[in-house]
Amino acid sequence: MAAKYWNPCKVLGIGPITDSFTCVGKTKKGQRCASGISKANRDEASCRIKDMSLLDIGCDDFGDLLAKLADATLCQSFHAEKKRYDQHKETVKEWLDLVERGAREACRDGDTVMGEPGDDKDLMRRFIYEFEERFKRS
Repeated sequence: MAAKYWNPCKVLGIGPITDSFTCVGKTKKGQRCASGISKANRDEASCRIKDMSLLDIGCDDFGDLLAKLADATLCQSFHAEKKRYDQHKETVKEWLDLVERGAREACRDGDTVMGEPGDDKDLMRRFIYEFEERFKRS
């Protein structure tokens, strides 16, 4: 079995995908949305998270993977793409920021949220470099 590069649930702050998993969107008061997510979308999110944990953050389709995870974890009632309170793009941007911060902290502190115990810091620095090259901030 391949080693996990990082823990998406922890880094993205979305918690484990369980039967009681709720939308990752935010209410007007800044709280997490309480709308439930369908079983099909929870299953999709679980698969995406598992797959993403095995990829380094500099891979070519990382942004697309985060967008697909947002598709599966934002409620269809309010927060999904093209809904009344669409938060798709801002969720993906927030997640990209969280991943970058997590990678930097891992590189600095040797944290295992991004990587495994004993990972080479040069490897984490390469991941950060590839990530920045792919998702340069304008």
